[in-house]
Amino acid sequence: NDISGFLDTLSHIDQQTAMANPLPLVRWNYRKTYLQDLEEKGVKIVPTLWLGEPQLSQIESCFELLALDELVIKPVIGANGEDAYRIFRSDKAERLERIVERFRGRDGMVQPFMPRILSEGEFSLFYFGGEFSHAILKKPAASEFRSQEEHGAEILAVNPEDLLIERGRQAIDSIATEPLYARVDFVRDEQEDFRLMEMELIEPSMYLRMDSAAPQRFAHAIDRWFSRS
Repeated sequence: NDISGFLDTLSHIDQQTAMANPLPLVRWNYRKTYLQDLEEKGVKIVPTLWLGEPQLSQIESCFELLALDELVIKPVIGANGEDAYRIFRSDKAERLERIVERFRGRDGMVQPFMPRILSEGEFSLFYFGGEFSHAILKKPAASEFRSQEEHGAEILAVNPEDLLIERGRQAIDSIATEPLYARVDFVRDEQEDFRLMEMELIEPSMYLRMDSAAPQRFAHAIDRWFSRS
């Protein structure tokens, strides 16, 4: 993926018109290292180890550092679950070496595998103009752990519980620049709290079809946003 070309194109557009979400926000969000900034502000994220370009010895040591037998490794720059792998302490070195090869020239990150992804799913909360709009639950397909619709996940409309709303509000309020639109993804942990998995500020799928009032809320947010520009 030519991320530099993408950012250069956005920079060119930004010089000629108003962008939403603003370019500095996009530059901050395209690398998942933004999770570090949010964690420093008190947002509960899924625990993360940052590897640089992953090496086999690093991956093996992650099992020891996190004291777990099951992890997820994914690229720091990526989308749609591409090159995200569920790995096990019992994996043969050959499999891990193939995964390492996929990360040549790219930074990687390792997180605990969150079992509630399979038993419950991943929650996505949507915000327009900083205000909560609607929420969905994404349930991975059989034999899959990735919760994206592109990988066969089932999408359900949900009414989020109070704690999830609170965690979403905390995450949105932690962004330096208010976005026009945002999707905030959470998974429930073993303590029945919610951990931020990702915050999507770059053209996320909005799932407007899951709430009949969401398109109008989004239209009103767009109108307010550009009226004040």
